[in-house]
Amino acid sequence: MFSPSYYRRCQCKGPLKDKDGKPVLDADGNPKIGSIGTTCPKLGKGHGTWAFYFELEAGEGGKRQRVRRGGFATKDDAKKKAKNS
Repeated sequence: MFSPSYYRRCQCKGPLKDKDGKPVLDADGNPKIGSIGTTCPKLGKGHGTWAFYFELEAGEGGKRQRVRRGGFATKDDAKKKAKNS
């Protein structure tokens, strides 16, 4: 088994931004609104939930396989679940 990676995320909604930090616009020129997930500025302040992911060996055709689970109150809870996965 591969070692898991842990991260925080939330369900906050806000204007979406591209890789350069510029707003993503719809056909009418208005900013698109969506889940900002791991980019939420409140995450460092105890906001959001913990999640983890790890890669499995490539499946048929060499396709990557990733296991993801989230919604844990603490990082320790996520670590416990990752150990049992």
